[in-house]
Amino acid sequence: MNGIMFSLEELGVIDKNDAEIQKEALSLLKESSDDLVYKHKVMKQAYSSSADNYSFDQTKSNIENYLLKKK
Repeated sequence: MNGIMFSLEELGVIDKNDAEIQKEALSLLKESSDDLVYKHKVMKQAYSSSADNYSFDQTKSNIENYLLKKK
């Protein structure tokens, strides 16, 4: 969440002509939002009875995606 908030703040105050900083901020925004989505999927499976819980392959995929982001 902090990465998303920081990226949005940066996009709000940077020089609109500085494409490199915009690119870095958008990259951080994408990375942070992907991380948040993967965390949500893992927590949803761990603490709820979602439809994803009925598929071992889906559970495995969600956990692998989450752990890959942590490397």
